[in-house]
Amino acid sequence: MSTLRIGAIAASIFWLALPANAQSITTEIVATGLSKPLDLHSPPNDSRLFIAEQTGAIRIVSGGNLLPTPYFNGSSLVASGSFTGLRGFAFHPNYALNGYVYIAYDTVTSGAGDVVLDRLTVSPGNPNQLDPASRVELLRVTQTAAWHGGGCMQFGPDGYFYVAFGDGHGTGNDPGCHAQDGSLLLGKILRLDVNGGFPYAIPPSNPFVGDPSVRDEVWHMGLRHPWRYSFDSSNGDMYIADVGQSAFEELNFAPAGVGGLNFGWRVMEGTNCVGSSACAGSPACNDPSLSMPFVTQTTGLNCSITGGFVYRGSAIPSEQGNYFFAAYCSGAMWSLKYDGSTVTDFTQRNADFQLNFTNITSIGEDAFGELYTIQQNGTVRKIVPDCAPGSPYCTSNPNSAGTNAVISMSGSASVSANNLVIECQQAALNKPGVFFYGPNQVSIPFGDGVRCVGGQIFRLPPPQFTSVAGGAVRTIDFNAPPTGGGGPGTVAAGSTWNFQFWYRDPAGGPSGFNLSDGLNITFCP
Repeated sequence: MSTLRIGAIAASIFWLALPANAQSITTEIVATGLSKPLDLHSPPNDSRLFIAEQTGAIRIVSGGNLLPTPYFNGSSLVASGSFTGLRGFAFHPNYALNGYVYIAYDTVTSGAGDVVLDRLTVSPGNPNQLDPASRVELLRVTQTAAWHGGGCMQFGPDGYFYVAFGDGHGTGNDPGCHAQDGSLLLGKILRLDVNGGFPYAIPPSNPFVGDPSVRDEVWHMGLRHPWRYSFDSSNGDMYIADVGQSAFEELNFAPAGVGGLNFGWRVMEGTNCVGSSACAGSPACNDPSLSMPFVTQTTGLNCSITGGFVYRGSAIPSEQGNYFFAAYCSGAMWSLKYDGSTVTDFTQRNADFQLNFTNITSIGEDAFGELYTIQQNGTVRKIVPDCAPGSPYCTSNPNSAGTNAVISMSGSASVSANNLVIECQQAALNKPGVFFYGPNQVSIPFGDGVRCVGGQIFRLPPPQFTSVAGGAVRTIDFNAPPTGGGGPGTVAAGSTWNFQFWYRDPAGGPSGFNLSDGLNITFCP
């Protein structure tokens, strides 16, 4: 339970057990001991985390605990190896009603080496387990090698089902030119209507419908191994991380609703021309019809790229709009903003996390837009706000004690730490005063000082008497509005409030009261 303790030393002290400064981020472990985890999702409005293991299972984290019984056990279906296994999964947007889950995996059954796309249904009597008897096959894609199977799946904002496949080759520059061959599904992102027919229907707005040289399922082409793509949940823009061959990793972008893009493989790798042996009949290197990546990175430094998500959660407001992605081998993680034409705020974030993410296989997103890092060593971490000191702002005026009253904090702005102290020092002595807070920062002359807090303002009663050697101490349950002063009730993680201290000071000026400066705090769990 969050509590608030108010006291006084040379003004007053304000204790909080509340939610950290969104200017900093860190991670907290949510699961360990998994077997090569590589994908994480949650059904809409569901607090559980579902984590796919390359070795063939999907596990559930519920209430902070990793459940012992798998949600899905595919050991009899999945061919698990260094580059094969369970590749990805996705929940139907209407999962709460139909219980549909889609999985992609390398099969051990007939056609070994194929990547299979299946649909399963949750067990009628057990929400934490899929019904194995419900499995139906929707699609099978034949590869020539065990690498580059793809298998990333997402439902788009249009309700259609998107699934990616790599070029199907293990080594070399796609010698079969699969990614540029429209008759194959390899090296493509497909767009399917899984609600319009069985096993699926073709959306009539797919860009190659009616083109005899390209399969109707194709939405984008020219990809080597799109290891994780995602949609920005705010606007539907698509971010695609494509693993390079030997020179470049790349990030590609498709505006919301735009299909039919050709990202160039194997004519190009990043912004580099592969050479004169490029696929016959395909566009030439740097042809205007090719879509260029908006970020390229040197493969030799960072190994394969791991795509992520644009952050749209609520816990870390300062990260809104940042796209997070990583490098599998180096353990580096970055964030950036991209508006369709310009990259800004490109930042490596490992110093923020104080961690190198060894072998990061995926970045996951839960039902509420919060992000997770998934490491092949079996660890899943949630990206969370880091509790940093509050930021002073605004300017206070001198009082009758000959000083300016200043507000500060110690401890942590963490609800779980329960050790935050806010103290106003150097106010007029032995005078009543009160803390107040609100959502906005202002600078308005008020009494003999400056009001620094705006918007709807809440008091923290009762009044406190300042003194040199201590004063009254109060404990208030901050999960309910403070008695007599109003208040927002529970302070949510990620929310930001501004604090100030008002105090009587008849000898200090004509108005008889003054104020401290302000303190801005963003709270965390």
